[in-house]
Amino acid sequence: MPRYKIIGLEPAVEEPLLISATLRNQLNYFVTNKSPEDEARLAPNEFKIDLLDVARWAESGTIRMVSPLDSSHFAEAELSFEQLDFLDWLLAGQIKRFRVEETV
Repeated sequence: MPRYKIIGLEPAVEEPLLISATLRNQLNYFVTNKSPEDEARLAPNEFKIDLLDVARWAESGTIRMVSPLDSSHFAEAELSFEQLDFLDWLLAGQIKRFRVEETV
């Protein structure tokens, strides 16, 4: 199973965070894409994130998600240890933009 690393870009962080393929697939739950223009400015595998959201999720230990079947309903999911480590890493470095790369 492939492994991935997250590299902090804004601000630049020297030490990447190693993550599983599972968390790589879950990153879309956490990232912020404010507009198509913002998304167009990001390189492939680059993401923006709102640190206020990150702090709220880390504090509560949950994330609120919109139901894919009905956008008027939400579900709250408890965060895994790996997801919490990811949020803590973002907060420690105050990272607002990052890139994901596959690693060996």
